[in-house]
Amino acid sequence: TLLGSGAYAQDGIWEVRRAAAAEAYGAGKYDEARQHLLVALIASQRFGAFDLRYAHTLNELGLAYFRLGEFGRAEPLHQQALAIRQQVLPAGDPLIAASLNDIGFLRVAQGRYAEAELTFVVWVAR
Repeated sequence: TLLGSGAYAQDGIWEVRRAAAAEAYGAGKYDEARQHLLVALIASQRFGAFDLRYAHTLNELGLAYFRLGEFGRAEPLHQQALAIRQQVLPAGDPLIAASLNDIGFLRVAQGRYAEAELTFVVWVAR
């Protein structure tokens, strides 16, 4: 169907852009990774608000912003990814722990040590 082909196209765009972002990120080209991830994020919105592909893209974009030193942009993305993962994954899933870990390190980088400690305590408790 026409709708189905559009969904496949979005899936293809998402996969291609995430792969390009991963390559750029691995090469230390964080702004380039960010640009690819912004396109991937738009494509992933079509999957639905509680789709793990959307959560993964949010998290990866947060990591790119973290590397660029844009902590204020990174944190809400990580928080949103965590919320989705907590909604759709079982408690104790490694992706939930990874989100908590990313948020904790973001807070350490900002000098928010007490908040980071609480985040890590939650992470360890899972």
